[in-house]
Amino acid sequence: MIVASTALLTLAACSSTPEADSNSMRAGVVLDSATSTATVQSINSADRTVLLQHQDGSVTTYQCGPDVRNFDQIKVGDHVTATVAESLAIGLIKGGGPTGVGSSSATIRSPLGDKPGAQIVDTTGFIAKIVSVDALNRVVTLQMADGTNRTIKVGPDINLVNVNPGDNVGVRVTRAIAIAVTAAP
Repeated sequence: MIVASTALLTLAACSSTPEADSNSMRAGVVLDSATSTATVQSINSADRTVLLQHQDGSVTTYQCGPDVRNFDQIKVGDHVTATVAESLAIGLIKGGGPTGVGSSSATIRSPLGDKPGAQIVDTTGFIAKIVSVDALNRVVTLQMADGTNRTIKVGPDINLVNVNPGDNVGVRVTRAIAIAVTAAP
């Protein structure tokens, strides 16, 4: 669980909205996350697979590639906890594009000899266009870089008075995944 907490702290650090200047205004950060825990039912060391039983009783086999450090530390009965979090930071850019267009990624693996675990953080920045604004319900629909639309909830501290369809916004999406294996109780 330390891995999950660290990943969420990393995510929070990566998802801050840039300082506002005369050409932009802060539009907020949306954070969504989910955590799931499964129990190791069996391990096949020859093909590096583990069979996990999820909380709902279903089972799934996972292939663990060579980048899964300390595979030999996984034991039947261990708990595997995965946390996936996503933040969406949006800044309205009047008359231009964001400075943060591009992407970056970081991966941290557990030290040799520990139970397997990893943190992966990916960040992508791009320009989106506002399709619609519903000030009453505090939602904005954006046309994303791939052409799809995404409707997001806007916090109460964001003034939507000067936000209009057709405005460009700088969008930074940060996804963090944390996986931790802990010994059976």
